[in-house]
Amino acid sequence: MKRKDKNIMKKFVPVFLVSLTLLSMTFAWAPYPGFYLGSNHRVVNDGYEIGMTLTQPFENVHWALEGNLGIIASTKLFFSSGLNIVNYLTPYQGVTPYVFAGIGGDMGENSFYLGTNLGAGIKFFVAPDWMFSLQTKLVWYGDRGSQVQIAGILNIPFGESKKILDVDGDGIPNYRDQSSDTPPRARVDSRGSFLGLNLNINFDTDKDIVDESYSYELRTFAQYLRAHPEQRIEIQGHTDNEVVPGLIDKNLDLSFRRATSVAKILTVKYGVPKDQLSINGYGATKPVAANDTEFHRAMNRRIEAVLVK
Repeated sequence: MKRKDKNIMKKFVPVFLVSLTLLSMTFAWAPYPGFYLGSNHRVVNDGYEIGMTLTQPFENVHWALEGNLGIIASTKLFFSSGLNIVNYLTPYQGVTPYVFAGIGGDMGENSFYLGTNLGAGIKFFVAPDWMFSLQTKLVWYGDRGSQVQIAGILNIPFGESKKILDVDGDGIPNYRDQSSDTPPRARVDSRGSFLGLNLNINFDTDKDIVDESYSYELRTFAQYLRAHPEQRIEIQGHTDNEVVPGLIDKNLDLSFRRATSVAKILTVKYGVPKDQLSINGYGATKPVAANDTEFHRAMNRRIEAVLVK
C-alpha cells in the first residue's frame, strides 16, 4: 500500500468508526464548549472547542459508550472526534462522578493525529431531565506531547436513553430515589421506596399451580428480596368471585394455597429467607376488576407482594 493511501486510511478508519457508532446509538445528546490548556502540535496557544457528545448507556448503568464530534478554534481550525468508555461511580444520582478512557482524533487541513483520552468529571441535575457536567480530559499523542481540555457539557437525554434517569422505571428520578433497584412495575412512595407489587401471576379457575412462564418474574423479585433482607413482605393470594354452591370459604382457602405456592417457590427455589415472608389469603374480597367477564376474573386471580415492615 502506498504511503499516501496509508495516510488516508489512518484518517478514515477512526472517523468512520466513531460515525458508525454514533449513528447506531439510542443516545443522549449533549452540546458542550471546551477550553484547551497548553500548547502542542496543533494549538500554539490555548484553544477553544465546541461540539456534541452522544452517549449510549449500557444495560449495566455504571457503564456507557460515549462519542463526540467537535470543532477546535485556535491558530488553526481542527475537527475533533473521540470514542470513550465511561464508568459512572454513582449512576445518575444527584451528583455523579465519572471516569473515562478511549481514543480520539484531530483532523486539520493537511494532518490527522490519533490520541489516547483519559479523563474524569462530575454530573449534577439542573432540571428534572437535564444534567450538567464539568470534566477534564488529558489527550496524549505519544511523542507529539499531550494536552488538557476543560469542558462544560449540558446532557439532554431523549427517547429510550431517558431510562438512564430512572434506572428501575418506578417513576422516581434517580437523584430522588432512595431505592433504585425496585422491581419493574412496583408501587413506590414519593422517595422510590418499595410498597408493593402485583406479581402478574394468573391462575386457572380453582387451581393453585404456578405456571413455569412466571419463573423470570419470580426470580427477579427474589433477587430484590435477597438484597433487602430488612423488608418483611406479605404474599397475598386473591381469587375471582366464582364459588361452588355450599362452599362459602372455598375462595379463602384457594387464595391461601395460591399464596403458599408462590412463597414456596421464592424460598425453596430462589433462596429468599422464610422469615422474610408471611402468607395470607383474601379470597374475592379485594378485586382489582369487576367479575363480569372471564378476562376480568383472570385479573382477580392474582398474587400480590405487599410491604408490611
